[in-house]
Amino acid sequence: MQKKIIIRSFLFIFVFTLLSCSDDTVNPRPFGYFRIDLPETNYVDLDIDCPFSFEYSDEARIVIKDESKCWVNIYYPRNKATIYLTYMDVEDNLRKHLEYTQKLTYDHQIKATKIDRIPIENTDKKVFGLKYKLDGDVASYIQFYLTDSSDHFVRGALYFDAYVNSDSLRPVVEYLDLEIQHLVESFEWKK
Repeated sequence: MQKKIIIRSFLFIFVFTLLSCSDDTVNPRPFGYFRIDLPETNYVDLDIDCPFSFEYSDEARIVIKDESKCWVNIYYPRNKATIYLTYMDVEDNLRKHLEYTQKLTYDHQIKATKIDRIPIENTDKKVFGLKYKLDGDVASYIQFYLTDSSDHFVRGALYFDAYVNSDSLRPVVEYLDLEIQHLVESFEWKK
């Protein structure tokens, strides 16, 4: 009886070993991210008492941080992102505003792998500026300024309320880059 149990055990182990052997190697799967569905965009006009106007997505919420200074935040709740807009009068201090904007952008150079500078020019609307696109695990992926070169200056910066990971945020950054592009193209100074 004991011989039968030993023989059966030996056969079971032998068959199990033969069946479990294969040439296929098992590789671990890479870490994945959730799929990000981006909405269709419809635009509405900004309706506030400030020296500028533009169109923004109906997916966003406007938050007035300081109405007297015309500081406006455009919050995208679905993407946990905010475009911060800061308005400043130009009183022989345009160079100071430009240098400060450049300093704030290049403070991200520690983490940035690349910083692209894209000029903005709309002579019909007297809107001039520069957009900075940053790559890498930076806190702000897009920063820009708009000015009429004589009276008005607006500085903008895109920030996320989430952990910074450039790979997982790339589709959202590209979507918000298009939103900022539309903001810039529809931007006008009020007379």
